[in-house]
Amino acid sequence: MMEEKRVLLLSNQFVISCGTVCFDLEKNRVMLIYYKAKKEFFLPKGRKEVGEDLEETAKRETLEETGFECELVKHSLNTLATTESQEKSKHSEPIAVQQRFLDGVLKIIFWYVGKADSTAVPKTKTLSDEQQFETHWIPITSAEERLTYHDDREIFKAALSAL
Repeated sequence: MMEEKRVLLLSNQFVISCGTVCFDLEKNRVMLIYYKAKKEFFLPKGRKEVGEDLEETAKRETLEETGFECELVKHSLNTLATTESQEKSKHSEPIAVQQRFLDGVLKIIFWYVGKADSTAVPKTKTLSDEQQFETHWIPITSAEERLTYHDDREIFKAALSAL
């Protein structure tokens, strides 16, 4: 019999974040953020606000970091979430959850599949306006090799398989 592993963290020991893998399917592109200072490409994500649900966090953070409004995409990837029927139906549950520890704080990141229009005019007053981050719409076929971190590449592949 396998032993259950338990970990308890109080509210000052973790932070919840959400992000998206956001596609423009008509143009076969995916949205990445380029961090100039570190020369890194990564996916948009950020912290949940008090009282905000996870899906809203994912959409808001994508907008704040990139200037592009993102709509979540329903998919049929397997999930352990409770469903009303045994049939495989489309849902917008997270495609992945990631954990990072830094300075004794656990960061839990929920990842969603999104879509946006890469030809839209970006909104202003976003983090991309600070000139340290740039939003890039990369061809889907070359995005995996552009992403700096292994986890981001795995999340991208999972999102791509959900389409």
